[in-house]
Amino acid sequence: MIRDIRDRMIFNQRVPGLIKDTFAFVDNNLGGSPRYLRELCEALMPLKKIWGCALTFNVLRDPELVRLMGRAGCRYVYTGLESLNPESITAMNKDQNKLSEVREVMQRAFASGIVLSFGLLVGADGDTNEYFERLPEYLHDLGDHCPTFLGIVCPYPETPFFAQVAAEGRLLPGVTSRDLDGYTLCHRPTRLHPSEAIEHFQRLSRALGSLRNVGRHVWNRLMASDLPRYKASVLMSAPEVISLRGPLVNRSRSYIAGRDPIEAWDEARMRELGLEPQRLDASSCRADPRGLARIRSRKAGRSAAVA
Repeated sequence: MIRDIRDRMIFNQRVPGLIKDTFAFVDNNLGGSPRYLRELCEALMPLKKIWGCALTFNVLRDPELVRLMGRAGCRYVYTGLESLNPESITAMNKDQNKLSEVREVMQRAFASGIVLSFGLLVGADGDTNEYFERLPEYLHDLGDHCPTFLGIVCPYPETPFFAQVAAEGRLLPGVTSRDLDGYTLCHRPTRLHPSEAIEHFQRLSRALGSLRNVGRHVWNRLMASDLPRYKASVLMSAPEVISLRGPLVNRSRSYIAGRDPIEAWDEARMRELGLEPQRLDASSCRADPRGLARIRSRKAGRSAAVA
């Protein structure tokens, strides 16, 4: 790894100074082995590169490791915080996300020179109207930290959650594989009506991605560390926060599975190729003894192509 970074990596020179000697690890959890991550950071220190990665939240609970990452040049980490609601965290089986430690972990990351980016989800089984109405307040209490991703919980096939939703009859009618995009509600949450979940998603996307909110996010982070390139990393995180409004560009979308028409370009290509959307419903899956959902074979003559 170090040999490739030192001798083989080619850096983009078209934006002088901003991204020179900067790269990101394409690994959804670089801290899967904390021991390996420590060794990697120690080996990276002499190279004086700037880098980013993705980690699960529990890795960030190690103060010594976080400080080591900062000294090794890490200036950006994405973590899937998912929710600030303890009941939702439990429903998603994310017990490693200790909410009581969130504020401390975030402050430690920024003080170590690391811009901590995180995502939140709408539509978990523990979500309530009260929680979403108070979510901006919770974020303010954390120090005006702002998520850089806001999505909708998705029951992906071959997961226990899909099996549970299908078995309980909560999969929405008309779900196709194209709805499994993280921005479309495909099931009925236990404590929210689908229309309520979407209303919260749209409202929060607008509010959290507002210029005023972005300004608070940047201002409160800017002076947290004096490590090289830290302030530039904070400024470059602003477009990420603004992108929360991106899913709202298409105003005709309902964000509910089975209600939005296929986009014109996709529809034309599917017609040319004779393809149909792959539809998912409770009758097309079963759960094995381990609780994993499986899609049964399509009937002869029916296309299983993904729209």
